Amino acid sequence: MKTTLRAFVMSLLAAALIVPVMAGDKPLRPEDLKPQTLCPVMGNAIDSTVYTDYQGQRVYFCCPGCIETFLANPDTYFVQAAKDSVLFRSVQTVCPVMGNPVDPAYWLWYEGRGIYFCCPACIDTFLAEPAKYLGGIR
Repeated sequence: MKTTLRAFVMSLLAAALIVPVMAGDKPLRPEDLKPQTLCPVMGNAIDSTVYTDYQGQRVYFCCPGCIETFLANPDTYFVQAAKDSVLFRSVQTVCPVMGNPVDPAYWLWYEGRGIYFCCPACIDTFLAEPAKYLGGIR
């Protein structure tokens, strides 16, 4: 009985967290978002040779000095990217939950990050404890 109640509560939590990844009545897809064209720090045009990879996202900048500023507080810039519907380029190759190769069919927009998984079960596992898995995205 406890397992059933726990599963029910977890499904409600997952449903509540999935709401932000919906656009109208359809799930949000990578093509629904804008590709990054501006530096998240300065707002200038990006230089495609200046970037850092962070939590599976390739973030481009206008100049090398912006990388350090970004890395000092990356969540601020991911939050803004989410508000602006900007998708950083994914360089993620493995599922943050299982470590298997990702399948592009299993994708989640989470706090400004496009995160890929190997299967739908891993999305649910991630949503139950995102902080546990964010650092392992690569």
